[in-house]
Parts: sequence; C-alpha cells; structure tokens
Amino acid sequence: MRRERKKFLLISYDAFTPDPGARDALVARIRAAARNEVELDERLALLAALVHATGLHAHLGLDKAERKRLKEISKGEQLGAAVRDVVAQTTAMLAATTVVAAGAASGGATGG
Repeated sequence: MRRERKKFLLISYDAFTPDPGARDALVARIRAAARNEVELDERLALLAALVHATGLHAHLGLDKAERKRLKEISKGEQLGAAVRDVVAQTTAMLAATTVVAAGAASGGATGG
C-alpha cells in the first residue's frame, strides 16, 4: 500500500493506494475463483466473499456470471462456519468504519 496525504475542502486525510502488481494478482485470483478455475481455499473464499459483500466487484470489471459466483461464495456455499462468521464480522466492521469515515469527512457529529 502507498500512503498519500490529501486535502478536500480544508479536511486533510490519508489515501491508501494498493501496489498495482499486488492488486492485479489478487484480482486475477478472484476472477479465477469466480470462474471455478482454481480450488477455493479458506483464504480465497474469504477474499471473494469480502469483494462481493463490500461491493468491490462493481469496480473490478467482473462479468455477470463472475459476480453471481462471488455471491454464491459469500452466502457460504463454499465457506465453513468459521469463515462465514469472519465474513459477517468483517462486513459489519467495514460498514461501521464507512459510517464513521463518512461522518468525519462531513464534519463529524454535531455537538455542543
């Protein structure tokens, strides 16, 4: 990851950009999993489920069949109970983080 300090409307923030090579390799693995070209291990299943659950699939250029397969994976058809729990916890954490970040970016909560 590369860290960049940015500013928007007088608010400074850190932007993190993935290494292009590492990103491309992960996207290729996710696509291979979505096409059933590689065996799905717990790590890859979790990654595929997170990509679907967070909506990242919309930014990766996956076709309809690949998105459908990621949805199936995220529903747990290929995941064990422990991995399903991690997906649920991580998704909840990401949703909460997004809400907090959006509040911070918009000036935070109103207070006295």
